[in-house]
Parts: sequence; C-alpha cells; structure tokens
Amino acid sequence: MTRACGVVKVQTTVANMGTNKVQRGPASQRVARNVKELRTERRLTLDGLSERLTVLGRPIIKSGLAKVESGERRVDVDDLMALALALNTTPNRLLLDAEADSELTQLTDNPTLLYSRTQAWTWACGEAHWGAAESHPTTLFGGIPLYEFQSMAHPHDVPARLTAEEWRGLEPWQQKLDELRSEMEAAGLDFRALVPDQVTYETHDEGHAHG
Repeated sequence: MTRACGVVKVQTTVANMGTNKVQRGPASQRVARNVKELRTERRLTLDGLSERLTVLGRPIIKSGLAKVESGERRVDVDDLMALALALNTTPNRLLLDAEADSELTQLTDNPTLLYSRTQAWTWACGEAHWGAAESHPTTLFGGIPLYEFQSMAHPHDVPARLTAEEWRGLEPWQQKLDELRSEMEAAGLDFRALVPDQVTYETHDEGHAHG
C-alpha cells in the first residue's frame, strides 16, 4: 500500500520591530526628557538605574535605558511605574513638565488642544476637571460633577461634601480665615503652613524632610 503525503506550505509573516523609529507623541517626548533629567539630578548612572529596575522586577538594560532617554524605545505603563519608583518620583512627574505655569502644553497627539501647564497638573493630580483647552472654548466630552471627579482621583482622601446650608454656616469662619491669611502674608508667612498635608518641615540636622 502506498500512502500519499501532502505537503502544506505555511506562509508566516514576522513583524520587524526594530527597524522603524518609534513615532513619539508629546507625552512620550516628555517621559524621555524627564527620565534623563531626573536620573541626572539623582546622580544615577544608566547602570545604577538599571540595577534599581531589576530590583523592582522590571529590568531594562543599560542600552535600553539609553534608547528610552533618546526616544528610540517606547515606555509602556509597566515601565513607567517602575521608572517612577526607581527615580523616587511619581508617574505624573514623568508624564508632565516640571513647571506649573501659564505656558501652553500639548497633552495628546492633537496639536490643536493646548492646555496651560497648571491646568495639566491640576487635572493629573485630581484637583480639577481637565476642562476646556486654552485653544478650545468648550469641554470636549461634557463633564462629571467635581465631587465625583475628585473622589475617583483621591480615594485615599475623599473631599468633604457639604450641603448649601452647611456652606452658609461656614461663611463667618471663612471670613476669619481670610483675615488670618492676610495677616500671615503681611508677616511674610505661608498660610499653607496651617494645613499639615500642604507643608514639609525640614530638619537640617538629619538632612532630609518630614512631610
């Protein structure tokens, strides 16, 4: 008995992942720049940062980190988390500009949507809706109540939700706070010092700050 053998040709396509330079959006460009700046400020070598990432379970070799800083290697969300921890900072600090001011910045690949760097930070920190861009007079996707937005962004510190009657009851106290703020500012003091979570006290003998 003769058995015929059929030959099946399977065509495979292998994606070439290493030849084309990654197209970087504005966030990727900021991450690349911020990683290099913060590594330099921390006086970390590429080898030193690589060692920290290995400890965190997200190893990136020295040459890979060099490509991250030059924008040749894309940083995914797991890389971003590990890099923030390794550099003793937050993901927001890697994603945004270091400054919070009126200068405009581009958050996404749409070049017509420009936000002030202060807007970017207040949104990223969950303090306010991202709202309308400086270049657009209206919010793109509608909005949600500020309390809901802040509660989602601050699960560790949900804001107080007061009724209109409670707000009215606070008016006299607000006036006293405003007066106190004016007196402190006149004396050259920072009013925020009265709010424990908004001030850092430095102990010069120990060489580090206590928050």
